Formats: sequence, structure tokens, C-alpha cells
Amino acid sequence: MCGMDGKLNDVNPAYAAIIGRSVEETKRMSYWDITPEEFSNYEDEKLENLDRNGFYGPYEKEYFHKDGRRIPVSLRGKVVCLDGVEYILSSVEDISDKKECYESLKRAIKDATDANLAKSAFLSSMSHELRTPLNAIIGFSQLLEMGGDKLSKDQLVSVNEIQRGGKHLLALINEILDLSKIESGKVSVNMQSISLTRIIEECLRLTSSQAEDNNVAIVVAKNTDFTMNCDPLRLKQIVLNYLSNAIKYNTQSGTVSITFKEITHDITGKKYLRIIVSDTGNGLSEKQMASLFTPFERVGAEKGTVQGTGIGLAISKKLATLMDGGVGVSSTLGEGSDFWVDVLLAGTFIQENMPKENKDSVNIQISTPSVIDQAVGAANVLYIDDNEGNILFMKHAFKLYRDSYSLQACSNPHQGLALAIENPPDLILLDISMPGMDGFEVLKHLEKDKATCEVPVIAVSANAMDVDIEKGMSAGFNGYLCKPFNFSTLMNKIDDTLNN
Repeated sequence: MCGMDGKLNDVNPAYAAIIGRSVEETKRMSYWDITPEEFSNYEDEKLENLDRNGFYGPYEKEYFHKDGRRIPVSLRGKVVCLDGVEYILSSVEDISDKKECYESLKRAIKDATDANLAKSAFLSSMSHELRTPLNAIIGFSQLLEMGGDKLSKDQLVSVNEIQRGGKHLLALINEILDLSKIESGKVSVNMQSISLTRIIEECLRLTSSQAEDNNVAIVVAKNTDFTMNCDPLRLKQIVLNYLSNAIKYNTQSGTVSITFKEITHDITGKKYLRIIVSDTGNGLSEKQMASLFTPFERVGAEKGTVQGTGIGLAISKKLATLMDGGVGVSSTLGEGSDFWVDVLLAGTFIQENMPKENKDSVNIQISTPSVIDQAVGAANVLYIDDNEGNILFMKHAFKLYRDSYSLQACSNPHQGLALAIENPPDLILLDISMPGMDGFEVLKHLEKDKATCEVPVIAVSANAMDVDIEKGMSAGFNGYLCKPFNFSTLMNKIDDTLNN
């Protein structure tokens, strides 16, 4: 308790201990003796508030300790009247521990943020460095496969193995990047109402070849007439992961079943559709199931012959959580496993053209659409890339389309820019990361010159992070393809760009 002049009239031992003094010593002091000068204006403001309202705080400030240290404190108080004299009665809390905890938390957050930025930078660099040689590996194997009639049977098998290995490495890179983006909070979901039938059909279309190669039958329950509230792309990613695993880890001539069950959350009352993917594989133990959804955990499968990364299920769990859903598994050793994902229900969707003759289940037969590589009209294409291997691949690939395209390639961005301005092509394929002048600088010069300002430019880059793609499209590229790419995808993109 202090007077209006700031003199400390009475204190308890706890208050005196905060400033390292005895009660008697403290009572001989003024409030201003223990308050640092920089708090003066702040104190005046609190006194005005006290005079106006009769109370102040809580607010934070510092006291001088007897040894010269500063002690962070939190104060609150009010005006009291004793024997006709007004005093300020205050309660004071030493918040040193809280402040230290807060500062430790701030340091931890900064360290985590710095580490996450470093990880993102590393992953971006790693992705670029791995995708560049993969572009050559997968690209040249595609060319060899296109000329398959000139290869022996053994050679064609070898080419297919090269492609399989390259695609496996690419899938690993993509999954690591996916997991990193989700963990750093850079992945958002686009919730919308979507037909379950549509999701299942697309997933079956993408896994039918794998099932056929492994001699596994896929059976889908007939009741697909549901509408869900989810991100269709993310849900498809989860179901595809379940289906792929169910096929890979199944028995020879095994079966994969997809069934559905409506459930209601016990606490929230929310209604979900549980999508269950069951297999007839070897099953899992309780210990294996406990660690299944942990990143890079393959629960012993790494010792087998089936390739995998151990990331897919961890990604599935995180994506389901983002969509306000969940995942789980049940299994019996020797009999098989059931993997499920719960998705919010948005109502009932009636699919009129669903088969109805089988009352128990139906096999949905889906034909894979054909890929058209036919170019429309002749066009002059300029390719600028500092990697000679990529240029060699493009030259060989475009020879297959020599009747429709004329390719000119350059490994120097300055020379490539000069060629484009001197003899404007119909379309430019442009790498991003190049020494001396990167793709963004080249694009700016192309846009400023009258000869090339109307020429469409497609980025073809090993920079494959979402931020890279967004940056490229924002800069004004007409398209952005990530290396390694399927050559048919590139040709379709060129056709679409030239025809629109």
C-alpha cells in the first residue's frame, strides 16, 4: 500500500522479497525508487486511469532488485480510503518464470521456423538436383520405348525396368515433398460436395493396371450413392494409397474389397461415411498397427520384395485430419486388413446409371482413355536449357514429330534470347535455373521486345515446389511443367497452348 505521492506505507514479506529487501527497508522507500525511468510516462497513464476509474491494471512493468537486476512484475490495484486518507492498494506478481518460459517459447518457435525454412530450402534444392538427372533417365527410356519395334524382347524389358525405377524415385521425391508441405502447414483443403461414385471410378481407373499386373480382383459394394463434403483431390489421394497398398501386399489371386458404412460421431454428432478398403493379405499384428501411420515406418515390409517409402499412410492421416475426418486400421494375422477413412457426409447422391442387377456388389468396369499425341499444324519451337542432357533428349524426342514441329535448342540463355528476337518462334520452352540469366529474366526480356511479346512461353523446370509453380505462373508463363515429365504431356500442353 502506498500513498498518492508514491511512498510505500506498508508491504508484506512477499512484496519485499521481490526486490530483495526486508519489509522495514522497503517501507523506507518510494515507489519511484524501484521503478526504472523509462516506465515514468507509462505510470502517469496508469495514475490517470486510477484517478478516473478508481482502479488500474493488470499491466506489466519492471522493478529494480537490490542487486541491480530488473524483475518483471504484473500489477493491479485500486484506491482505498483509510481514516479519510486515500491510498493505492496493489497486488504484485513476480512473473520472472513466466517471462523466461515465454522467451524460451519464442526462441523455440524461431529455431523451429528457421529449421523448417532450412528444411524447405534443402528439399527444394534436393528436388531440383534429383529431378534433373531423372528427366534424362525417364525421358530417354520413353524414347526407347516409343521405338520398341526396333528393340529385342530383352532390351524392351530392360527399358521398362529403367522406367519403373525412375518413376519409383520420382514418387519418393514427390511423397517427401508432400509430407514436408503438410507438416509446415502449407497444404490447404478445398472442401466441396462431391459424388462418392466419381471418386471411386477415378481411383479404379488409376489402379486397374496395377491390379491386373498383380492378378488381384477389386470388388466394390453397390451402395456408392453418397455425397461427401471433402477435398476430392485429397480424398482420392488417400483412397489411391489404400488401394495401391492393398494390391501390393495382397496374396496371389487375392481380392480387394471397397465397402462403405455410415457412422455418427459420439461427441459432435457429425455424420461421416467410412470408406473401407479390405485386402486378403497376411494381416498385421497389434504392434505393427500401432506404428502404421508414422512417417517412414513400413512395419517390417522393408525387408520384403515390395517397394515402398513408408510415407503414404502418414500423409493420408494428415490429409484426413485437415478434412475434419480420420483414418484407422483393423487386421487379423493370416486373414487380411481393413483400412478406413472417415469423410463428412453432405447428403445422399443418387447415381442413376449405377448397375443394379447385383444386389450385393458390383465390379465397376472402367476403360482407360486413349492418349493422343497428334500435333495440330506445323510449328517452330525454341528450347532454352543449360543442361546438355535435357537438350539431347528434346532433340531426339522432337524427331518423332519432325513433320509437325521444328525444334531449335540453345544451352545459353543470352544466345537463346537473341535467337528468339532475331527469328521469333511459334512457342518457347524455357528452363528456370540457368547461370548468367535465369528463366524469369529471359521471360521479362521476351515480354518487353515487340518481336517476342506475343510468343507463348512454357516453363520446363526441375523447380517443382508449389511456391515455384505459383511464382512461375504469376510471372506470366503460359504453362509450367515439372521435370521429369511425360513427353506426351508436354506435346499436349504445346498443342493446347498453340491452339488457344
